[in-house]
Amino acid sequence: MADPTYTYNWDFDTTGNALRYNLNDPDKGLVTAVNWTVKCVSSDSYESAMCGSQGFEKGDSFTEFEDLTKSQVIGWVKTSLTDTVVTEIETKLKKQNNRRKNTYNWIR
Repeated sequence: MADPTYTYNWDFDTTGNALRYNLNDPDKGLVTAVNWTVKCVSSDSYESAMCGSQGFEKGDSFTEFEDLTKSQVIGWVKTSLTDTVVTEIETKLKKQNNRRKNTYNWIR
């Protein structure tokens, strides 16, 4: 039996309070934090998830709040976390999926 493949979906709730931003000038619309989630789904249908919050400092460039894209914001989150931490998070989720699978197989 082949090892499963894993898909990682980084996200944040675009309808709720996942983005914290300034409401007043001079930095109106400046995103100061994102409440993110990442979900790991294996090809054999096991899932695990993790959430967190990442704050930001004012940078050299600015994108109007209305012009932000989900991929841009997730890119900020992952860059701020660093590649090492992103890999650690994804590895932990993969291990959780494998534990679920092994526990399920043991119970059956």
